[in-house]
Amino acid sequence: MPKIFGMTASPLTKKGVKSSSDAAVPLSELERVLDSEVFTVKDREEVESVAPTPDIIEEYYTPPDIEKVAHYKMQLEQLLRKYEEANELALGNHKIKFHDQEELIDKLRKKSEKFHRDLQYCLDHLGLWCAYKAAEHWMKGDLGDNNLDVSVDVAQTFKNNRDSFLKEAMQVLQSAFVKEWSNPCTDQGFQVAV
Repeated sequence: MPKIFGMTASPLTKKGVKSSSDAAVPLSELERVLDSEVFTVKDREEVESVAPTPDIIEEYYTPPDIEKVAHYKMQLEQLLRKYEEANELALGNHKIKFHDQEELIDKLRKKSEKFHRDLQYCLDHLGLWCAYKAAEHWMKGDLGDNNLDVSVDVAQTFKNNRDSFLKEAMQVLQSAFVKEWSNPCTDQGFQVAV
C-alpha cells in the first residue's frame, strides 16, 4: 500500500533555487533519503482557486523620533549596567568550580546583552510601543533557558537579574505611554509612542 507524505511547504531548503534544473539535485537527494518520489501539480491554477489567500493590508508609519526615544535608551543602558554590576558582584562572591558552570553563566550574560541590544534596535527602528511589546513577549514566553541547570547560586542570580532587567525595562517603556492610551494603533496613541 502506498504511503503519501503531503507537504505544504517547499521541500527545498537552499536559497537561490530558481529553476527546475536547480531543484533537481536537492529533490533527488530528498527522494533518496525518504526512499520515495516527489510529485507536484503542473498547473497551480486549480490549487490556487481553492487555497485561501490572505488579505494584504499595508500600514505605513513615520520612523521613531530619535530625540524622544533617547531618554528611554539611556534608562535601559543604566538598567543593563545596574544588573551587570549585580552579576559581577554575585560572581565575585562565588567560586566557579566547573567549566560547564562557567559556560552557563556566560550564556545567561549573553542572553541579557541580546535582550538589551534588541530593545535598543526596536527603539531606534520601530518605536517605543514595539520595544515594549518585544519586552512583554520575552516576559510571557520561553526565554530558552528552562533546560539550563540553575542549581548553581550565581547562575540563579544571573537568571533572576535578567528577569528583573526585563520587568524594569517594561516599566521604563510603559512610562512613555499616556495613561488613557489603550490602542497604540490610533493616530493619537502612535504620536505618543514615537
